Amino acid sequence: MRRRGFLQGIGFGGIAWALRPEPGVSPRAALAAREPRRSLAASLSDGGVTLGLRLTRFDQSNVAATSDVQMPAPSGSAKLVLGDTTVSCRSRVVPARDRPDATDIEVSFKVLRGRLPNASLAVTLSIGRWSRDAYLLIPGAVYAGNRFASRHISFPPLLSEPSDIGPHVPAILTDVPRLNNQPGESSIALGAADVAVPTIGIRLPGAGPDSGFGLLVLAEPATSIGQVGLLVVENADRSAATLSICAPSVRPGVRYALCNGRAPSNDRGADLDMGTSVTLRLRVWGFACPDVKTLFDRWFDSRRDRVGPVKLPHDVPLSTGRHLIEEHLMRDQWADVPGVFATRPPTAVNGPTGGTRIESTFWTGADGALALALPTMASGAGDARKRAAAILDFQFRGQAPSGFFHAVSTGSVWWDEGQGPPDGQGTPGERGAGGRGPVGMGRGSRGRRWTHVGRNAEAMYMACKQILLLERIEPTFRLPDPWRTGLARAADGFVRLWNRYEQLGQYLNADTGDIAVGGSTAGALAPAALARAARILDQEVYLRTAIAVADALYARFVKSGLTLGGAPAALQCPDSRSASGLLESFVTLAETTGDSMWFDRAAEAAHQLASWIVAWDVALPPSSTLGKLGARTTGAVLSSAQDKWALPGFAGLSGDAFFRLYRATGRTAYLELLRETVRNSTGYIATADRQAGAETPPGWVAGRIAIGDASGSPGEVPGATPAGTAQASCLLIATEIPSIYIQPDTGFVFAFDHVEARVTQRTVAHTRISVHNPTRFEAEVRILSELDRHRMTPLDPFPLWGARTLTLGAGATDEIEFARPSS
Repeated sequence: MRRRGFLQGIGFGGIAWALRPEPGVSPRAALAAREPRRSLAASLSDGGVTLGLRLTRFDQSNVAATSDVQMPAPSGSAKLVLGDTTVSCRSRVVPARDRPDATDIEVSFKVLRGRLPNASLAVTLSIGRWSRDAYLLIPGAVYAGNRFASRHISFPPLLSEPSDIGPHVPAILTDVPRLNNQPGESSIALGAADVAVPTIGIRLPGAGPDSGFGLLVLAEPATSIGQVGLLVVENADRSAATLSICAPSVRPGVRYALCNGRAPSNDRGADLDMGTSVTLRLRVWGFACPDVKTLFDRWFDSRRDRVGPVKLPHDVPLSTGRHLIEEHLMRDQWADVPGVFATRPPTAVNGPTGGTRIESTFWTGADGALALALPTMASGAGDARKRAAAILDFQFRGQAPSGFFHAVSTGSVWWDEGQGPPDGQGTPGERGAGGRGPVGMGRGSRGRRWTHVGRNAEAMYMACKQILLLERIEPTFRLPDPWRTGLARAADGFVRLWNRYEQLGQYLNADTGDIAVGGSTAGALAPAALARAARILDQEVYLRTAIAVADALYARFVKSGLTLGGAPAALQCPDSRSASGLLESFVTLAETTGDSMWFDRAAEAAHQLASWIVAWDVALPPSSTLGKLGARTTGAVLSSAQDKWALPGFAGLSGDAFFRLYRATGRTAYLELLRETVRNSTGYIATADRQAGAETPPGWVAGRIAIGDASGSPGEVPGATPAGTAQASCLLIATEIPSIYIQPDTGFVFAFDHVEARVTQRTVAHTRISVHNPTRFEAEVRILSELDRHRMTPLDPFPLWGARTLTLGAGATDEIEFARPSS
């Protein structure tokens, strides 16, 4: 088959796309600015929404008594009376100065008489047009109300009942906070630390296909009496619901612990003494909302409105973090046999006939050594290229007859999801208490040979990226036959899977390739992997399949505001891993095909992915592991609605798709969002002068970040977890994200890294910038320079290979000059 333009588009061809750049502001925000301002009452009346105030007294964490009053608007005063306690409430409802379509609400409460222990205060929004079809969003926690079937299975969960298994069984979640499908009242209670941004968003469907009502409520995360809480309660027949923004956060009766929505709540309200004052500040939108996309667009534009300007103090430069992690990997995590990075340190185990052998754990996909191979190879650390090749060899040896990959290996034996680790005889054994199988299981699951679709898509994508990098850095590189065969078998497996089911499912039978559990976006990265494989293997069928899969994922899930099933040990809970995979796939297809429709879809995926990125600094206990490191949470990426922990980046990806999306649209909001995660990533790396203890030597990375209390104590690193995903996230960011991006012709300069950059001189011939390193480390600053008009052309897959580098000592400043071509 001849090479064609569509295959050249992945960074090597001259494809450009026809776009209408949107510099800095979304079309919807611009439209809202031109619309006549409506009063809050008029906006909310479209959804049958009324505002109220509430005072609640608790018995331990259970509601004992409440007092409610309608909130005076646009401003005024009211009183809440409960027993002998009287609280004055003064409300101020004014148009938001910086958001023509929003309203700011400020309610000041003050105890005038009496004393009320263990109490909370709240602003409530009662919705009279509620129904089961309402879409409920709480960023990083609840999507479509999480209104799905649920199973109470301990962590790490895996489905086992026959009725729950099959390609067309509807999504099943673990016991996470959710709206109920069962009769009776239904509720969700979360604290600010349980979510990415304290926000409640809803879309109520209308009578026509283009009608509907949207409501968005953003709250300041903390008050003088504690963090805020978010409470959603719907009545028994689902005809009405009440949203509450409470201070302090009290989860009534029960709270969410990992896979368990029935854990006793230890929350306690504040003691409201006479004279106590507290203020709640909200920003509220009521708007026409024809689809879920409109809700996410409005939220994305305003995600930081109540958490304040982003604060990203300079800490550890990307180059320093990369060197520390690489040294730790090479020193402590390389296993000569079988030749992989162990995501847990290699350990000695008893052999089947006595003696010991050294075993390590290899995970397929973003959790394992293959995710570490690409960035270490790109940096050229030690004999990293040789080791990267050994890792890819090992991954291809883990292919099942179907072409898909087994889940985990000890280095001597492979096993799959639903199996336990090999026993002393070298055969898979059933996982018991304390077992270390890839995913947990219930009774009756012994011997189940399942492989997670997401792990497979990640493995194929990473293999393609490694091959493309070798093509770039070694002009004489020829694709080894085992790699060519293995890559083709994996790609053919996805083609067969799609042709048979018209979906990719979530779990497959590793041997046959049949879908065991279906209906999710677990394979979100598969279109990007297939598009890359099409370029490497010169097979158009892979690109055709990539487009068909991406079309289906967009229509079935993204348009519905759902990305779920991408986290291998969270059943089909909503998750960020599949959202980031969708963003990468849509951007890759736009660059490959030249069709800007994929950038439109990428923007939708980006806005949903943004809902998983923590936008504020949660106060972590100073004595905790992360507290000792001085870690901040702005930019951390929450994993799933089940897990609640975060990562210092995107699983298996650098997030450079946000940068590529900026190049196509001109929206600096994508750069700003990406910078939050880039700057955050090095905050979880131990350095020589910043360690939490002996167990965190330099180069150690927090494998999981507990922000709330769902997976353990806040600020801790839950469980004896593999760190490979977090290590790879940090390394990929340092490898693929420039320290500084500059357009010499426009003078636009943007610093992602822990450096400061500004233009000091612009002439017709050149642009000069000053770069300052405010950190205590030497920084290797990599600079990506391009003319503004070149944004319309896809980048090379590795645009920083050979990029200009400036080395700055701690506290140093230097200047660098860029030519400004006349044409």
